[in-house]
Amino acid sequence: MLAELGGVTKIILAVGYTDLRLGINGLAQVVGTKYDLNPFEKGTLFLFCGRRADRIKALLWEGDGFLLLTSVWRMAGSIGQGLLPKLPV
Repeated sequence: MLAELGGVTKIILAVGYTDLRLGINGLAQVVGTKYDLNPFEKGTLFLFCGRRADRIKALLWEGDGFLLLTSVWRMAGSIGQGLLPKLPV
């Protein structure tokens, strides 16, 4: 699965806000309807941002199925010190 991430040839950032409650089918539909792109294009990574600036989702077609990645960030200290990935405790 994730080993194939090295085969990404194109990254597309979806502009605006996307409802990150959507799963694989919902995000693939957004790619097809809102952006008129093919979500089944192998090697294309689609990135989505929600209203909150601390989380993103990525959708990648691997040829035999989708890979859905979610990233949640947390603030390091107070505002202005940057964003760090949330690490397991």
